Amino acid sequence: MKYEGIWIPTLLSVIAGMVDLTGFLTLGNLFTAHITGNLVVIAALVARGGRINPGQVLAIPIFMTAVVMTWLIARASGRRGPGLMRLLLLFQFLLVKYLQSLAQSIVLPLGRRCRNSDLQFIGDDFGWRTKSRR
Repeated sequence: MKYEGIWIPTLLSVIAGMVDLTGFLTLGNLFTAHITGNLVVIAALVARGGRINPGQVLAIPIFMTAVVMTWLIARASGRRGPGLMRLLLLFQFLLVKYLQSLAQSIVLPLGRRCRNSDLQFIGDDFGWRTKSRR
């Protein structure tokens, strides 16, 4: 790998680490960016007889489903390189926007409805901004 090309993996690693730390601290010990962390935490809890977070258990089959779906999309499209990356980013964008709109219609446990500002962090993670937040 050339020196010029090392900044992308480094940047992605830092972002994944920040997302993981934020998720772990705010979502009840759930790693959001790395499946390995969830597997290790679940194994440690099982070994010592602790209570397992259902979110950690659900993260494993959801991760596996996402990997399979990504592989199927890539294979069916026949694309490679930047063309495939653009296609997968489009699917990711559409999925995030769908989940954001779905979450806005669900009543939160606190008894209030989600506002767009409550879920804006989802779009901010991907670099999207609304007019009001520019």
